[in-house]
Amino acid sequence: MNNVIGPKGERWMPIHTIVPHSKSHEAMKKIAKLLENNQSELDENKIGVGFLYTVISNNGFVIEPVFFTPDSIDEIHREVVEDNVLKNIDCFEENLDARELTLRLRAELLRLFEDIGGVHMQIGKSYNFKRGLRDEAWSLIKNIKDIIDPKKAINPGALSLNANDKRD
Repeated sequence: MNNVIGPKGERWMPIHTIVPHSKSHEAMKKIAKLLENNQSELDENKIGVGFLYTVISNNGFVIEPVFFTPDSIDEIHREVVEDNVLKNIDCFEENLDARELTLRLRAELLRLFEDIGGVHMQIGKSYNFKRGLRDEAWSLIKNIKDIIDPKKAINPGALSLNANDKRD
């Protein structure tokens, strides 16, 4: 799990989409435009951007922009990254401006991905799980969660299953 941080110890913050091969060029152009429009802020905050690409058979093209943000790492990073890697990286101070910019750009990319019809392979806090569900399916999931976890203690905020959530 050493690749959950960047090569210099940056906070590694990916976001991905899967598009049909026929839409991959259009998707890349739109992603490039979004990043280009924010390049001065990325440079100012010393945030690097890389990409991971892969194909899923004849069906899809995975595009995963990865932000390398000079920001402190969390305890989870320290738990999963090998000690010999941790001892050779810079320890960045907390950098809330860079983190906020990265989170904002990830949210903008996610909206862009949705607008172009992209899909993803993850559920949790970054991706809007409930947006793609019919009301009946969402109600069923929410009711199951309410029965299993009435105090909302299990992974709070994941899947947008908070008591006051409204359907987006």
